Amino acid sequence: DPDNGSQAVDWVRFTKKSGDGRYETVSMTVDKNKAKKSRKAKFTLSVKVDGQSIDALSGSFVQDAFKFSVDAHDVPQMFSAWNEKTAAVSVEITDGATFTIVPENSSNWIDIKSSGKNAFTIKPQHNWSLDQTRKTVVKVISDFTQEAYPITIQQDKYVFSLTPPALTVNFDEIAASAQPQKVDIMCSGEWSITKHDCDWIKVTDGINEISKGYKDN
Repeated sequence: DPDNGSQAVDWVRFTKKSGDGRYETVSMTVDKNKAKKSRKAKFTLSVKVDGQSIDALSGSFVQDAFKFSVDAHDVPQMFSAWNEKTAAVSVEITDGATFTIVPENSSNWIDIKSSGKNAFTIKPQHNWSLDQTRKTVVKVISDFTQEAYPITIQQDKYVFSLTPPALTVNFDEIAASAQPQKVDIMCSGEWSITKHDCDWIKVTDGINEISKGYKDN
């Protein structure tokens, strides 16, 4: 029964609320707590002596709050187009409870893999688009409370540019005396140089001859 001035709780139940003096075992059941804060209940066992009710035993118990939180701080605000990063996500949840990872329909460019108990990784594939970044949301949902934590994933567009953008060079007959022509390459990933019937042209990084590079090299 509730204390004086307190209200009865509906999340605790006893198999019996009264008896006739014989030896009996009374069991208690407690509902699962969906709230993110703990809760407390008190109980009192009273006996009647000569028609008067006397409190013979009283006590209280506390039920922990339901734990559910997602740590996605390892997910960058913007993944690079030529992504090589695997971002770790961890989930804190009450023991015995489960969660579900739900990507949006547009998340087919995201690789999601389990990395242990209550943990998984996110890794975007390379983005080959030269025109636009892309964005999607992955939700982590508690199967018990249906609470959802959204994780926003964005990936930059692929960058490839030359400075100058187009280059035509006319060398004189004494090519060895000509000044080298500099080309700056901006690229999100790997790039290569192909020469067509022009083995007499040398492409260097300023020191060594090259035929390919990586990112902004």
